[in-house]
Amino acid sequence: MEQLTLTCIKKTGYDAIDITSYVELREKYKNLPAKISDSKELAIVSNFLIDISAETKLLDKFRLEATLEPRKITNEINGAFEPYIVEMKEMAGFIKDRILTYNREQELIARQAQERLDAERKAEIERLEKERQKEIKEAVFPDEVPEVVLPEAPKIIPIVGTINTDSGSLSNKSIVSQAKIKDAIDAGVREIVGVRIYHVWLFEIIDASQVPPEYREDMLSARRK
Repeated sequence: MEQLTLTCIKKTGYDAIDITSYVELREKYKNLPAKISDSKELAIVSNFLIDISAETKLLDKFRLEATLEPRKITNEINGAFEPYIVEMKEMAGFIKDRILTYNREQELIARQAQERLDAERKAEIERLEKERQKEIKEAVFPDEVPEVVLPEAPKIIPIVGTINTDSGSLSNKSIVSQAKIKDAIDAGVREIVGVRIYHVWLFEIIDASQVPPEYREDMLSARRK
């Protein structure tokens, strides 16, 4: 019979425990097949697993009996310290809550300060942009624009109707003159019906049918028969 000597807990009366069954199981385990090949080996391994479960429960029973008295003492010690530990944990929890509250308040203050700073920065950018736009507008469109007198447009006698020739026909069509409009803008004109004038001294024809005659020129269009 093989004995397990527990010198560390001799006061419990379990300084020597019979572990013969454990030793026998350990030896049997060495002889088990490394791989199950048939139903007979499956039964052997399954029974061995049942024996291991029973032996484990037995050893655990011995362990609990051997530690019964120490566990009683441990429980008494734990019970004696528990109120103080609980009180310390409660105080630590209160302090952590105060720290968390403070940190949240500081984060809120910092966030509000950042929002105010961002708003001030945005307002300053908008103010500077308005001043810049005002300067551009005043530079391009001053409050007092000197009157510009355009030279009288030359009188052009348009060809009436269509002239038919042996090789085709020749018709007259009034079209908008880009050059005339540009000359007028360069001379200071800021409003022309049917024309959108941009601040950068460009323009766009938005309705050619409304552009006045002084900004038109005649174009002869030939068509073969």
